[in-house]
Amino acid sequence: MENPDLRLRIGIHVGDVVFSDKTVLGDGVNIASRIHELAPPGGCCISERVYDEIRNKPEFHVKDLGERRLKNVSRPIRIYQLVVTNLAAQPALARGGSRRVALIAGAGAVILAGIIVVLMRSKSPAPAPPSLPAQTAAKHTINSIAVLPLDNYSGDPNQEYFADGLTDELTSDLATISALRVISRGSVMQFKGEHRPPTPQIAKLLNVDAVVEGSVMRYGNKVRVTAQLIDAPADRHIWAKSYERDSRNVLAMQDEIAQAIAREINVELTPGEQAHFAHSHPVNPEAHDAYLKGRYYLSSFSEERVRKAIEQFEDAIKIDPSFALPYTGLADAYTYGADWYFPAIEVMPKAKAAAEKALQLDDSLAEAHTSLGIIKYQFDFD
Repeated sequence: MENPDLRLRIGIHVGDVVFSDKTVLGDGVNIASRIHELAPPGGCCISERVYDEIRNKPEFHVKDLGERRLKNVSRPIRIYQLVVTNLAAQPALARGGSRRVALIAGAGAVILAGIIVVLMRSKSPAPAPPSLPAQTAAKHTINSIAVLPLDNYSGDPNQEYFADGLTDELTSDLATISALRVISRGSVMQFKGEHRPPTPQIAKLLNVDAVVEGSVMRYGNKVRVTAQLIDAPADRHIWAKSYERDSRNVLAMQDEIAQAIAREINVELTPGEQAHFAHSHPVNPEAHDAYLKGRYYLSSFSEERVRKAIEQFEDAIKIDPSFALPYTGLADAYTYGADWYFPAIEVMPKAKAAAEKALQLDDSLAEAHTSLGIIKYQFDFD
């Protein structure tokens, strides 16, 4: 925990865990993932259930952080932070050093044994019990879904635009599936942040059968997305998986996640939808980054943010003129700003040209068709 080169946040909880498709999920994992967010870099937080197991062991020191309401956890949970102390400076504890080492080594052995058992069971040829997806799929037919705002786990608040952007793109990917009703970005962004209601309550408010939640972490030229599909009425995990790709392949990764979700809920893709998902191509990371920043600025329609959005979309186009999405962003920014911040007679022809350029580059792009449709309605009166 004191290693300056490895500033991990650790969360520990004891609870139900399901091992499925080389991924662990369930109540134990879900709560631990919420607890770790409360720890400082290089620190470790534990739940009250874990504290009950170690409270009489003098080698562990804790700070009571009080009861906390955790995202998507219905009940408050008392949280403790492990405190690193200088044991060498405490003679009374030092005299019990052998016992302390034995206890810690024993705990480590139990944890290691647990990991080995899970791995051995996953490779065992013995018949496995019914998987979690099969159990929940039998209870609820999923025809509607909402993608909740992905959490930014990059450790940098300035990366919020990236997490929001990937949320939007995953929503758009799922929305191309005709058999699935997908809730819009505007409806789900109200649940952004750690104080959002429990998942079943969100699903009831949005009138959906399932929700997707997860996290985004970006480091160097790598992007890691962890996604979970939750049966909303039952408040049970159906599926969870982590994906890690090079930044150039982030669009293909989102298509892969959307297809995985469709498979888990037994949605059959049409030939056109299959072709759409197979159409993904590498993207210039800098151009994609500028595009996501532009969309982030455009989520608010103040003049300053609309102008910043235009700058970002133009930067993305300069970096990669063959990338279609920034042209749709540019078209939308001009359309939103027309008559408010810019003379419509000047900017609407630019907006139309940008939308048509996006369609020229990718005629399957829903964003481009939408942009052009708005322009035809508002400017051409068509």
